[in-house]
Amino acid sequence: MLQQLQNLMALLFKEKKPRKQELLIKPDETRKLKSELSEAQHALLGAKKQIQNFTEQANLWMKKAATLQDKLTASEAHVKVLTGVLDESNRTIEALQLALEQQEVEKTEGLQSYINELEAEMDEAIVLINSYGLKIGKA
Repeated sequence: MLQQLQNLMALLFKEKKPRKQELLIKPDETRKLKSELSEAQHALLGAKKQIQNFTEQANLWMKKAATLQDKLTASEAHVKVLTGVLDESNRTIEALQLALEQQEVEKTEGLQSYINELEAEMDEAIVLINSYGLKIGKA
């Protein structure tokens, strides 16, 4: 019995050697697999070229978009400046219009004052003429 136990222990603790697994491939299958591998590699290269082209196009569009954004920003700045200039011009025009209106009022007032002075002088002249007429009539 001791012998059997020793044999069992020897079997349990015996180092197992890995078995080689061999794959047998027929020559026709090898050619077919190589052909498929070649086709897959060719398709992969085509896909890589397409990705590269798409990347280049995307970079080009990104550059164009950045350029347009810069131009838009500059245009917005010009619009702000021109809006300020337009506002200032409008204020200047309003001030000039008010000045012209004031000038017309002053001219009208000046003319009215002159007319009033002339009327006063005419009244004085009439009074003088009447008094000279009376003095001449008495003499």
